Amino acid sequence: MTLSLNTGLNAFFMYNLSRVYTINEDFKADIASIALEKRIEADNIKLPPIKIVKFISAYAYAKPSQVVFTGSTLLIFVNLGAIKDLAKSELEAVIAHEIGHYLLGHLDYFGPNSYAGASDFDKEIQADAFATVYAGKSAVLSAVTKLVWDSDEKDARLKALEKK
Repeated sequence: MTLSLNTGLNAFFMYNLSRVYTINEDFKADIASIALEKRIEADNIKLPPIKIVKFISAYAYAKPSQVVFTGSTLLIFVNLGAIKDLAKSELEAVIAHEIGHYLLGHLDYFGPNSYAGASDFDKEIQADAFATVYAGKSAVLSAVTKLVWDSDEKDARLKALEKK
């Protein structure tokens, strides 16, 4: 009896640990961020410390990522539900896009400006252009295609990227 109970508990814990390991693939965003920081700083661009904040949203239209500058740290919020199936290059494009918002002056100290709404495509297009430099045009095109749900915004951003 004790042996079968012990075996059952071990099987239960091993199964759940393997599921936790799978969930911990969310370290991909941290790894992508470190690689991007190195490439950007190699161009003599100074970045504040970057912290990737991972979250899961139940809202179907939640943004896949968001950036906030606290005054000392750049917080990049990454929606794990939205980015879970992205390739490494696409994830780098998403993070480079958010870093672009910071470097292009699209933020205030209290969080994102109006660019967070789908009505101001110019700032999104500028951040996409920045991301193409550090993540590649094809990765940015692919990430925009997969992640932008608003058809007007997606069309505007893809057209701008095709011109590059």
